[in-house]
Amino acid sequence: MHFSIRQAGFAGAFALLAALAAASGPATAQQTQQQGAQKPVIGACMGCLHKYTQADVMALLKDEGYGSVRPGKKGLVLFKADGATMGVKVTKSHSLVYLFVHGKMPLPLKAANTWNLKSIYSKAVVSPKGTNILRATLPGGGGLSKKTVAVMTKLFSRFLVPQFVKFYREQMAAAKN
Repeated sequence: MHFSIRQAGFAGAFALLAALAAASGPATAQQTQQQGAQKPVIGACMGCLHKYTQADVMALLKDEGYGSVRPGKKGLVLFKADGATMGVKVTKSHSLVYLFVHGKMPLPLKAANTWNLKSIYSKAVVSPKGTNILRATLPGGGGLSKKTVAVMTKLFSRFLVPQFVKFYREQMAAAKN
């Protein structure tokens, strides 16, 4: 027999739901205790979130095994990854801005725009002095977990920076031709 809510009407549908609920039986004391011990999905990690300071970033980078971790000016933390020096700036809003400076010659504007259109996580900026800066921002106003900062640091230092160096070399070679 085929059941349709339209055919049974609201009362019939309600009766079906009540019958299904009754068939599942009452919860045991053990099930109730287990459910009470579970954390809610939303906000379950609020205790893990932290508003990072310069000292916190330095400690995390050391814990993650990055070399030459040292403080810079105005919230900047300098560190080395694969021999390259990079930085993380802690902003007033507790966001983390990852920075990498590369190359003696400024990228052509068209090349910087190409990078910015293709790159999801970072932006290439050429300063007024001609310095090429790769930057990526991790918004931290609501706090960040240690894992989030560690993953972003790996993403920046082991993926974005090497890609940017390769891109820079290709662009400079193309500009010579």
